[in-house]
Amino acid sequence: MAPTGIATLPSMAEVIELTTSFDRTLHRYLIEEGFFYEEMVCRNGTRMNLNHFTCDRLMWQCPSLSCGCTRSHKSRQLQRFIRDFHLLIEADLQDNDVQIGGYDENGDRIIVEIDESKFGKRKNHRGHRVKGVWVLGGIERTNKRKSFLAVVPCRDAQTLTEVIRQFIRPSSLIYSDMWRAYNGLPDEEGMNWVHEVVNHSIEFITDEGVHTNTIEGTWSAIRRHLVACHRTKLMTPWKLIEFIWRRKHNDNLWEGLLLTLKEVEFHTSTSENLTLGGPLYTDFSHLALEDEEDNHIILQRRPFDDITSESELDNSSNEEENNSDNSDYIYEE
Repeated sequence: MAPTGIATLPSMAEVIELTTSFDRTLHRYLIEEGFFYEEMVCRNGTRMNLNHFTCDRLMWQCPSLSCGCTRSHKSRQLQRFIRDFHLLIEADLQDNDVQIGGYDENGDRIIVEIDESKFGKRKNHRGHRVKGVWVLGGIERTNKRKSFLAVVPCRDAQTLTEVIRQFIRPSSLIYSDMWRAYNGLPDEEGMNWVHEVVNHSIEFITDEGVHTNTIEGTWSAIRRHLVACHRTKLMTPWKLIEFIWRRKHNDNLWEGLLLTLKEVEFHTSTSENLTLGGPLYTDFSHLALEDEEDNHIILQRRPFDDITSESELDNSSNEEENNSDNSDYIYEE
């Protein structure tokens, strides 16, 4: 018997009783609240058990050794929560959060690094990627590190230029690699972009300091955030929205979430419709369609009012701040 007043560790039997009791209570709570199904049946018709798959993960598992089926299906309530969370943080983003570049407070051109990267799954975790999506990204070389990230259907000049016009302000100094789709950027009407390149087959940084290391580092951060199962056309745009939102509130995510909850308001009927179109600022997967009648490329969706010239940029600075939640999609028939 331990001396009075001295704390002792519980016995192993007590630990087991505490943890198993907690697990039973937790399981029942999750089932009662609709986060887990009451019961599930495997593909062979056998009733499955809800077990610990790992120390922090619960899985439905078939007790039959010949089957070995496991499932992690979530109830619609949890799916709806995740969907609404992504809609919430998307509505918190404004045009100014993703439009980058221009001039800084000293009147100097802001450097914007751009690059594309493919996010996909590797067969057997090695070799070339067989599935995935292309993402075009840009980031300011400033302390704020403001960025844009957009899923694109292809990497041709017209597609990439249309996206770049949406996000990079006039008079920016753009750094990129030698990808030929960027060659026409200095000639874009009304944009006054300066474009400098680095040839990665020769060097990673030029004598003048041109490099794309900042955006390359951003790709690494996104890959850590974007697990393999989410690297799909459906989920990647939403995870990119989450990445941008986290950077916006990087100093305090909790306060950012509370502020978002206070400021964002949804209409009941808009939630389902928004998820069908993809997020406003990151989903350009259907940006361009080929018109069968006259065989030219047309824009399918314009996600927000892009700035197309320096004069429009000057005029927009004098307008009243737009406090909309950016929830409207603009379709062209």
